Amino acid sequence: MTRFGTIELGGTKTLVAAGTSPSDLEVPLRVATTDPETTIGAAVEHLSGFTLDAIGIAAFGPIELRDSHQHFGSLMNTPKPGWGGYPVFDRVRDALGVPTAIDTDVNGAALGEGVWGSGRGLTSFVYVTVGTGI
Repeated sequence: MTRFGTIELGGTKTLVAAGTSPSDLEVPLRVATTDPETTIGAAVEHLSGFTLDAIGIAAFGPIELRDSHQHFGSLMNTPKPGWGGYPVFDRVRDALGVPTAIDTDVNGAALGEGVWGSGRGLTSFVYVTVGTGI
């Protein structure tokens, strides 16, 4: 069975988990989103304790998502102090050495709802979020 690692990097908190589905998760880690090295370091340390097939990252932004861009997976000019330019994707992928994907936290939540949540089985739905920055 495929085991995934997940990082939900929010503006105030970061959630990290591993498992095969939302109903099969190991004990998740919740840490405050402080500086990049501390926060991503804690996430990587937690996930390194599991055998994983892939990792998905859902991050606050703005984040560079053009895969052809030299700064793909890096936070752009964000109001979160110390995070502007931080290469989230590269740090996680390089540390854990498994296939890694990244998207915005809002897109990640919508994808989760579409696959496992309220949008499951629908041909279309709308996901609306109100986050820390509002």
